[in-house]
Amino acid sequence: MQTNGQHKGRVHIGVGGGIAAFKVVQLASSLVKSGYAVHVGMTPSAQAFVGPLSFQAVTGNAVFTSLTDPGQEGDIGHISFAQDCDILVIAPATANLLAKAALGLGDDVVSTAMLAADKPIFFVPAMNTQMWQNPATQNHIETLLSRGHRVLEPASGRLACGAVGAGRLPEPAEIHRALEETLNPNIDLVDLKILVVGGPTREYLDPVRFLSNPSSGKTAFALCHAARDRGAQVRLILGPVPHLDERTAGYRRDVVSAQEMYDAVFEELPQADVVIMCAAVSDWTPSTPLKHKEKKSGDTKSIELKRTHDILHALGHHESRRKYTLVGFAAETENVIENAKQKRVVKHTDLIVANDVSRELGFESDENVITLVAPDGEKVLNQAPKYALAHEILDEVLSLRAGR
Repeated sequence: MQTNGQHKGRVHIGVGGGIAAFKVVQLASSLVKSGYAVHVGMTPSAQAFVGPLSFQAVTGNAVFTSLTDPGQEGDIGHISFAQDCDILVIAPATANLLAKAALGLGDDVVSTAMLAADKPIFFVPAMNTQMWQNPATQNHIETLLSRGHRVLEPASGRLACGAVGAGRLPEPAEIHRALEETLNPNIDLVDLKILVVGGPTREYLDPVRFLSNPSSGKTAFALCHAARDRGAQVRLILGPVPHLDERTAGYRRDVVSAQEMYDAVFEELPQADVVIMCAAVSDWTPSTPLKHKEKKSGDTKSIELKRTHDILHALGHHESRRKYTLVGFAAETENVIENAKQKRVVKHTDLIVANDVSRELGFESDENVITLVAPDGEKVLNQAPKYALAHEILDEVLSLRAGR
């Protein structure tokens, strides 16, 4: 099985039979977009949930489904599928597949690949909560871990069967992030202290109404995970977002308003080597917020607003500016690159990350298309998961610091 030498790596995925198999199509697609060569094998029961053509469409490669098809075995072969890769991923790893892996049973494409694998396997379990908690399943997990394999803990929530508890397949973005961490155990940021500022701010008109924007904080989370995976010491200042990432709890500082974010940034600044300002800060705040909820009256309403602090500009012109590398973000709807170039100069940043939020990508999405605007030119990064793009941003930060 030959792959293009320009690929970042080779990821082979064994798909088990479960309703969560549809998420694995998204995972395969995001890996391809990030530059990996992806091949897929499926159990017979997996094919009852997702057709092989879905995986073929997103990977561009034939899908391995049968041990007894001379054409497939000759073209790919279960030994090649198991060994000619950088990592073998089993997702969803059903209770049945975990048992087969632990006991050494092989009767289909995926289970024989697990037997023939010559490197650690990355298991992503998904099943009913009681099946996951069953002592037999947990014993199989312990056996697989003792052999050096990796098991990504299932998420908790409402399952397809109606039960609530552990057993959900993690979201594709989370699986992708964990795979990147496994494939690229890079710790080149170990000496850096990085301050990430993300999410929206809220400017309250009265106790129940506010001005804000749809920033989800996903880019900030991705940058934090990528930086920590590479050894950096990270602090996160985060505005109010719909879904908090529990893994950031130990180093996250939550704020609400632009003023609170401004105060927090300059309290944390003295310890920072790098500041990444990806927050969507409100430009305006009510001059006089009401203490009580305002009742409806009239057909029109005028509200007096005043400017909030321009945090990025203040960072770019701070007296200690030469001590840290500054990255800003530009969310634009027109003249994206031109506006980003101007913003880099005016705000005095080392780098601007520009993206066109008039598209469906950007706010609230798991993927994005961005352009890195640096003093020596621009670099367009194609659509990819935000975690993968975070690594590209960090690579550029390292390059800029080396150039100093």
